[in-house]
Amino acid sequence: MKNLLTILLFSLSSLSLQAQSDLFEIGFFLGGSSMGGDLVESNFGSVNEINGAYGLMIRRYFNTNMAVRVSALTTKLTSQDRHFDRYGGQVFISETPVIEFSADFEYDILGHQRNWQGNGGKVSPYVFIGVGAALTDPMLTYDFESEDIMLDETADVSKTRFIVPFGVGGRYNFSSKGTIALEFSARPTFSDYLDGVSLAGNPGKNDWYGFGSVQFWFKLSGKKY
Repeated sequence: MKNLLTILLFSLSSLSLQAQSDLFEIGFFLGGSSMGGDLVESNFGSVNEINGAYGLMIRRYFNTNMAVRVSALTTKLTSQDRHFDRYGGQVFISETPVIEFSADFEYDILGHQRNWQGNGGKVSPYVFIGVGAALTDPMLTYDFESEDIMLDETADVSKTRFIVPFGVGGRYNFSSKGTIALEFSARPTFSDYLDGVSLAGNPGKNDWYGFGSVQFWFKLSGKKY
C-alpha cells in the first residue's frame, strides 16, 4: 500500500508542476484521525484513539466559489475495549492502517469576497462532499477466544472500502500565494469491518472514520482571478 501512495503522490506532484494557472493549488494535509467502530463506545470516536495523519492534495477552481480537489491521505485507526471495559478487562485491540484516495467537490461560501490578489481579508468557510476508496488492512489483538472472534478473523470481506468524504472548513489567505485552512470531516465506510470486528462487537452498526486537519495551500503561477 505504501507503493500505491508513493505513486499517487508522485502523480499529483507532476500535475502541480505542469499547471500554468493559479486556478490550481497544491496542498499539504497535517492532522489527526479517529474512528467510530465496534470497540469505540462513542458515536463520534474517542479522544483516547487519535492518530496522526498526513497527505497531499491538488485543487482546481472553476470560479471563485467552486472547486474540485483530489487527495491522497494516510493514517492509522486504532480502537480498544480497555478504555470502556466492555469485555470484563480482557484485551481486545484493533489497528487499521489506511491509505485513502478521494475526489471532492468544494463550495467556498464567501469565495467571491476573498482577497485573491493579496493577504488578509475574511475567513472564508467552505463545505465539501466527494467519493473515494480507503485501502485498509485491519489487525486484531486479543487475549481470549470466542466463536464470534474466529468468524470475524476468517470473514471473506474486501479490504478496500468505498467512502463518501464530507465536511466543513475555513480558510484564510496568509499571503498572495498561500492559504491556511482548518477542516473537520467524516467518512462513512458502508462496512462493519473497518476495524476487523463485526460479530464480536456490534454487527448492527457500520464503521466510520474522520479527520481534523490543518492544511497549507499554495497557488501555482499563471492566470489570476
